[in-house]
Amino acid sequence: MVRIMWVVAVAVSLVACVEDAETGADASTSDLDAAVTDGATHDGTMGDIGGGETPDGETPDGPTGDGPVDNPLPISADVAAEHCEQACNDFDADCDLTPVGGDEAACREACEARAAEDGFWVGAYECFSSSCDAGCLDGPATPTDLCDQACERLDGCGALGIFEIADGETNVCRALCAGAVEGEPGIDGLVECVSEGFADGCDDPAGRVAGCFEGPGMCRGFCEDVFEDDGEEGCGPDTALRQAWPTVDACEAACEGLDEVQEPMLAGCVFLSDCGDPTRCTEELPDAPDPACDAACDALYALCGEIEDFPPEEMCPAVCTGFLVGLGADGGAEDAAECINAGGMCPGNRGDEVGGLLIGCVTQLSEACSRVCDAIAQCAPDGEDQSGCRLGCSQAEVEMPDLVTQVDACVADAGEDCQAVVACIPSDNDEE
Repeated sequence: MVRIMWVVAVAVSLVACVEDAETGADASTSDLDAAVTDGATHDGTMGDIGGGETPDGETPDGPTGDGPVDNPLPISADVAAEHCEQACNDFDADCDLTPVGGDEAACREACEARAAEDGFWVGAYECFSSSCDAGCLDGPATPTDLCDQACERLDGCGALGIFEIADGETNVCRALCAGAVEGEPGIDGLVECVSEGFADGCDDPAGRVAGCFEGPGMCRGFCEDVFEDDGEEGCGPDTALRQAWPTVDACEAACEGLDEVQEPMLAGCVFLSDCGDPTRCTEELPDAPDPACDAACDALYALCGEIEDFPPEEMCPAVCTGFLVGLGADGGAEDAAECINAGGMCPGNRGDEVGGLLIGCVTQLSEACSRVCDAIAQCAPDGEDQSGCRLGCSQAEVEMPDLVTQVDACVADAGEDCQAVVACIPSDNDEE
């Protein structure tokens, strides 16, 4: 369920990347395949995936395996190496790498060697990276008219940076796009949307393609994560959440029925619901982020800067507010920003580490949790972060209120005996 909270970042980061391209800054989003996975909103029709004419009017005959190449796509060795490295470093943890040589190094070596013969091999490895389908490597990615047109228009407007491709590198765009289309069925709608965005000019590139990435893309990506691996990573079919939302489409419909600012709140709320009944997460969302979350997110980003696998700064308050709704809290803690800054340093640069700090600090502690966490703080080494206590106790009050009462009484009896205080806190084994 960890990815559910952070997938909401994709659509916003894509739009931000488009704005970077408009000002000439380096792009910072994921590549075409990742962009499409969570961002496509148009249902376009793919043109001739099996082949079709190239821009010069020739019809390419796609080679099979390592056989002869009739119409090789030229890509420089440096550019091929860059994109082979990206493709070979982006596999899912459970992907069998045997088809690409067994490890990332072998993958990069084979990709670069094949790309020297035909640049469309870079697309084949991109296809495998996104789908883990060995069939992607039966031959170079197959060029498509739609990708060719989109890449030419993007390059003509100096906007290839949207997909982390250098200006002028139309060929690598064609290869990566073709591979992404083969690896992620259905993303042709995004390609068509982007292409149409630049059909009649180049001014205001952000405005031309913003509609390709916003709104439904966030909801779809979030809902697909809820259902990921049918419970292995997301929520299983027997959970209360899946009883309420039996399909991805049902989840997406519930998400899209909310106001735009409430969509990331839903993601934050569901993240803390442990696959429980999502009714609260759709019916009790406020119209605006909680002020404590605004202050806490400002402090968090001032302290940590850019954070990996975490919502972008502008979306953080809404996701944070969803946490509060998920916990059943009436509002955020007034000292949330002070709590963020208390340690004087960012707890790490990963979403789970930073998320624990944020959730813990915005949680409005009850009197019982305040007593428990204060006692633990008195026994902890100087400067040790106590946001974990705030988070754990707050969640326990929602799910196991009797346990919090017992721990509070135990801590009171322990007094200043730190060993006795620590013994009051249930371990993971105790909870099992």
